Amino acid sequence: DRIHGGPRVVCGEGAPQFAKMSQEMRDARGALELAHEALAQLRLEQRRPETGLAGLYTCGKLCAIKRQEVIEMMAELSEELGLQVQTAGLAVTIFDRYTARARQWSTESDVVAIVAVALAAKFLEVSAPTFGDLSEFISRPRERLQNMELEVLGELGWDLHTATPHAVAEQLFVLVGAPPAVCKRTEFLIDVSYYEHRMLEHSILEIACAALLLSWVQLDDLASEAKHEQHLAQLCGVRLDELARCRDTLQRSFNTILADEVVDIASASAPECGFGRISPNSIMAPFDSEPQDAKDEQAPAGSVGGSKSYFEPVV
Repeated sequence: DRIHGGPRVVCGEGAPQFAKMSQEMRDARGALELAHEALAQLRLEQRRPETGLAGLYTCGKLCAIKRQEVIEMMAELSEELGLQVQTAGLAVTIFDRYTARARQWSTESDVVAIVAVALAAKFLEVSAPTFGDLSEFISRPRERLQNMELEVLGELGWDLHTATPHAVAEQLFVLVGAPPAVCKRTEFLIDVSYYEHRMLEHSILEIACAALLLSWVQLDDLASEAKHEQHLAQLCGVRLDELARCRDTLQRSFNTILADEVVDIASASAPECGFGRISPNSIMAPFDSEPQDAKDEQAPAGSVGGSKSYFEPVV
């Protein structure tokens, strides 16, 4: 066979192992091809970044702190209803898209937020909460929620389909062969990005790639960051310095949340904030190996997890 240029036949005890390795290599190549195809489709489906909305928050015409409070409420409601993290992320996107088109802060932003959660649940969940249930959460009549739903749908042209950074990250993990620790950290950093209005300037590909780069940095795997950063920038269709700016914005947001967390943990009698709850003390749960039962025993009496702990990756 070798003389005639045919395939080399492996015989003996090593033949089954060779066949298994060959199949694994074919499977790996197939997975990489599928990941590239999926990323190409996501690149086509992604919406343009809401740069105008980000500018309104940055210049102070819209209140960035108010947006964080609204997202906190949406996360709390999603947690109470048992919705998927992806559903909460879609709800934030719906809220931001409506606000961007309205070009002003709604006097009923809480109603818009509740409706955004309801619409996201209808789009992604097997069963969605009723307006009767939701009206009890904010003490608003069901009819007002129904009218706001029609207003939001009309403003968005009934177009709710939106690709998410999480969908992009799933394909990136295949391309770079990311280990579980990197996957978990990346997913968490994407969740953190929902709270930062400056991330509205970036596409979903940029956010996912920036979260992956930052996860390598935080896990001290600088070799992987250097190896893949140029390729990730090419996937996003941006210069490397633009992707680095997205990563740095995410890092600052992470640092802010971490600093708040340290203060909250240090003060068992910290004043209530946000929506009448102690600030979350479990946001760092994905980053350490301490058993959850042990953490619960150490938690201050009367404290609660908080909705930011809801934005933790499902592993």
